[in-house]
Amino acid sequence: MSKHALFFLIWSIGAISASAQVHLGVTGYVQKLSLNGDSPEDQTITAGLGYGAGISSGYFVTPEIQLTLGVGYDVRNNTVSNVLPITDSLDAVGDFSLTSYAIPVGIRIYGGSQTWYFSSGVNIRFHEDARVSVIEPDTMITISDAFVKVEGSVYLGFGYMFRLGDVRLIPELRYEQGLSNLLNGEPLSTLPPAPVLRSSGFSFRFFAEYAFGGGQ
Repeated sequence: MSKHALFFLIWSIGAISASAQVHLGVTGYVQKLSLNGDSPEDQTITAGLGYGAGISSGYFVTPEIQLTLGVGYDVRNNTVSNVLPITDSLDAVGDFSLTSYAIPVGIRIYGGSQTWYFSSGVNIRFHEDARVSVIEPDTMITISDAFVKVEGSVYLGFGYMFRLGDVRLIPELRYEQGLSNLLNGEPLSTLPPAPVLRSSGFSFRFFAEYAFGGGQ
């Protein structure tokens, strides 16, 4: 995703905020997304703590249904470990990091009190950089060429909204399941031919959104 396209998307989110039912704000989150599928022989990949931040917007179609759109910077972290024989214990050998620009598009469905809500949608990530920090020897390996540029996933979540004046404060717990293979088929010596890796896991998000024009 080019920097110009990202700027245009951010500008577009801000431009629609003149609507009476639009909310515009910021979001931050922590996440533990694992990589499921093929892994190196006698090794395993476990989810580490990742994070992200960005801007968010929402448009109320009805008092109970809100369409949402966001854009942000996303970091996923995982640990690669050797599985030791006999004990099956893990010995960490490296840390994997994948950074992306994320564009979640979804819907919130509120209850009658417009506090609790259910959320669902898709998350499109444009991958920026993939690296492995090897513990011994202490080296950094860039493996971005082995990853696809665009990844799609779906998410389900629930949250709670409370107001502080015209600002809506919203914590949300979300489960996300990747739909597409992260790897593009480039040969990797530690993986079988045409390996498949998909991302899945949980995130805890916090939104602070301002209601423009006296919207819902």
